[in-house]
Amino acid sequence: GLADLIMDGKLRSEWVEEIIDSYHIKDINNLLENSEKNFSNMSSKTIYIKKAGTLENCAKAINLKNIDELIIIGKINQKDLSWIFEMSNSEYQIKTLDLNNTIIESCEICFDPDGHDESVIFRKNRIHLGSTNLYPYIKKYILPRFVNNIETSEIEYWSLSDIHVSNENIFYSSNDGVLYNKKQTKIICFPTDKLDISFTIPNTVISIGEDSFSGCKNLISIIIPNSVTTIEDGAFCSCESLTNINISDSVISIGNGVFANCNNLTTITLPNSLSKIGNNCFYSCLNLSTIIIQPGNNNFISANGILFDKQKTTLIKYPLSKNETIYSIPESVTIIETGAFSKCKKLISITIPRSIKNIKSAAFSDCNSLTNIIIPDTI
Repeated sequence: GLADLIMDGKLRSEWVEEIIDSYHIKDINNLLENSEKNFSNMSSKTIYIKKAGTLENCAKAINLKNIDELIIIGKINQKDLSWIFEMSNSEYQIKTLDLNNTIIESCEICFDPDGHDESVIFRKNRIHLGSTNLYPYIKKYILPRFVNNIETSEIEYWSLSDIHVSNENIFYSSNDGVLYNKKQTKIICFPTDKLDISFTIPNTVISIGEDSFSGCKNLISIIIPNSVTTIEDGAFCSCESLTNINISDSVISIGNGVFANCNNLTTITLPNSLSKIGNNCFYSCLNLSTIIIQPGNNNFISANGILFDKQKTTLIKYPLSKNETIYSIPESVTIIETGAFSKCKKLISITIPRSIKNIKSAAFSDCNSLTNIIIPDTI
């Protein structure tokens, strides 16, 4: 068993490479038999692959139409995974993809973007949960038990509601369909189509990972516990239903674009512990009208719902949905931050003071109602 391959909590790599080859026919038959028992209530097919890169050929011998669950056993690589995802444009409607008993082999894939040959090497035991060649029907994804590197960029384009990884995996864990690192100190991926409308992050979590909630369609409310200190880039980007988020006083750092495109967010309160806010944190939050900084914060301040640094020398964010049509930037401000006024819907006129020394990129981009802006000759 797999438990016999683990010594002192570590998996010996020389054994991992031989696991599939060491399967006896009896072991394979047991896996096939158990998979049929476990999924007796749904239409299920199991494919055993001896050589990575041959999934498409193996599948041709099996009718995969009208099945709910596809179980793959053996060695696969990125070519096999790409073939699964490309089935999105076919008649297949697989809802559960079970890769628990697979090993991801390394491979090199050649591309031809713009007529220039390029090749990408996909490493062993690494898997990319997001893909531009996505498979929209898959709802449940059971990850390989030996996977040691998971990339989640573009996961928001999927329709996943459940991610599962075996308890035997020494790098990752899952709980109620949500993916974490093994010790659950970091949340890695909350599936985009998970039906929960509210979620309390476990108090074991210290870091909310990059893009971990990105594109979640149903979440309205999120509670962040006092254990969390870091919210990484894009963590809540494009959570289109999110109206309420409770950020604990333990959070020190919020990354780039964390709340970008959260169009139902109207008010947000940032804790007094906060010392870093990334660029475009509130980009395209179309209904955001007020940003509040809790009293006692040593790094930031809000005035009339507008976010500044503590000394009010940098204007960080003017909420997009503020009701005012005319605004004069305070004389204390010397820097207008990246995207500070971007996409403001109602502003017609802005006055920039002589104190301004630096207007950063896209500061006033897409301000469609803006008809008048007074810029001093000192800039």
